Amino acid sequence: MSAPRGLPALLSYNGTMWRQPIVYLKYGGQFQMATVVGMLPQELTMGVTRNDLQKGFKALKVKGPVIVHASLSAFGPVEGGAETVVETLLKIFPAVMMPVFTYKVMVTPLVGPPDNGLTYGSAQDANHMAEFFTPDMPADPLMGIIAETLRRHPGARRSSHPILSFSGIHADFALRTQT
Repeated sequence: MSAPRGLPALLSYNGTMWRQPIVYLKYGGQFQMATVVGMLPQELTMGVTRNDLQKGFKALKVKGPVIVHASLSAFGPVEGGAETVVETLLKIFPAVMMPVFTYKVMVTPLVGPPDNGLTYGSAQDANHMAEFFTPDMPADPLMGIIAETLRRHPGARRSSHPILSFSGIHADFALRTQT
């Protein structure tokens, strides 16, 4: 999957044993790895502050809009929780998008093309429980509390894809083109 046109960086946070978020930046198909600075091992900190997050995000030296997929637990305890992470991202970056996928709307067809990465006819019980997509539907729990917090933000917009939607702030140009 590539970032929508105009969004130069893909940030993905994965916790390590030291609970330091690892950031993968994608520029022109090349991945570079960096550790958010200012973070300490969970055992040595009373919690990550807004100031810590600001320093870490600024140290990335990303000037443009970003797509972020983040795990709150990867940061360790964050003062103010997911709201602090979202507000800090919005302060540092000009536009922020996150995946807010909704798998509960997915219906698996009975038949389809071979070698398509899907076992057709295998999810009939799940198909009976599928829901109709609405833009106010919560993100799947697998997307995490940070993504759901961004989706609920008063300034957020959501793309219209029923399963693989994105939510964003100041990212209308990308959200409109995501299908």
